[in-house]
Amino acid sequence: MLTIAHHREILARVAYRLTSVAVAHLYNGTVLTLAKMPGTTEYQALMERLADAPPAVPPGRLASWRRWWNKKRGRPSTPEVGVLASLLAALRSEASSALARPVTHVAVTLLPIAAIARQDLADALEHAGLHHWLGYSSFF
Repeated sequence: MLTIAHHREILARVAYRLTSVAVAHLYNGTVLTLAKMPGTTEYQALMERLADAPPAVPPGRLASWRRWWNKKRGRPSTPEVGVLASLLAALRSEASSALARPVTHVAVTLLPIAAIARQDLADALEHAGLHHWLGYSSFF
């Protein structure tokens, strides 16, 4: 029988495996795999840590200011955002090469890891130079 800790460990490993793939869904129903990126050790450690973490809470006033200040200086808003943005930027580069055109808008799918804040994902997309396909969505 698997314990909760084992389930979280499996979830973290699945997140590591599944979230480092870029695919294109064409209008005719074809799905093309554009890039498969091995996650860095930082990314793998982040996913394992987030799998065991409590649900994300909105940042407080000081944390919000730090995030804003880092973004104004051209840095990732948090170290976690930097790790996510690095992977997204690498996937964007590979996908752009495979399509022979720049990739600017993406749809992101995630495993249900409650510790990944929507704001972190939005900041990671912004730092990687990407826009969410549903730019009008309240989630991003």
